[in-house]
Amino acid sequence: MTECIRSTWVESGRDDPLPQFHRQDNLFDLGIIDSLAAVDVIEFLEDTYGVTIDVLRIDTESFFSLDGMYACVTGRSATPEKSPAEGQA
Repeated sequence: MTECIRSTWVESGRDDPLPQFHRQDNLFDLGIIDSLAAVDVIEFLEDTYGVTIDVLRIDTESFFSLDGMYACVTGRSATPEKSPAEGQA
């Protein structure tokens, strides 16, 4: 997954080096992944791990960390999905 992030960074045409990040860091919040790169990452995960990621159900607060992506593709109990009641007032 880290290699996918690295190649997405390079393909985006950025000249600066990829910032260091930890497995728990939200890569979207850090500016490492933008909305277009998110599509590439999700496609990579689906193709590589043979899973389908329902983009309407992922929790972006946890999904866009390496740990969150891993949890999503492995089906661990930490799968970053929104509960149906979330976001309802």
